[in-house]
Amino acid sequence: MSDKKTYIVELNNSDQEAVIKSIDKAIKENYNYIFLIINKNFISALDKLIKKVRRSPIPIVLYTTKTCDHSEGTNRLMGSVPYVITGIENITNLAKMIPYLLDNEESNRGD
Repeated sequence: MSDKKTYIVELNNSDQEAVIKSIDKAIKENYNYIFLIINKNFISALDKLIKKVRRSPIPIVLYTTKTCDHSEGTNRLMGSVPYVITGIENITNLAKMIPYLLDNEESNRGD
């Protein structure tokens, strides 16, 4: 069992400043992964958030139930994070699985 911690941030109707504060908190508290859950209707000016996720020292996983027809902002955000998961309807255990999935992916790359 992995002892790594995953910080969960929901992007539903949050403004990007609130999400950035959550990312800063995860970094300060030494979380191993950040799991961003994006609502399919989330639309916002994302420039500051995109800059923040690109510079994050913690791997960020972006999740959305939608598999296509994303807004331009969502597409830009998806292109800014190292991991994107789409289309899974039941995410109850997905956040718990993130450390196992990413640790396995990193060990397979030989990092």
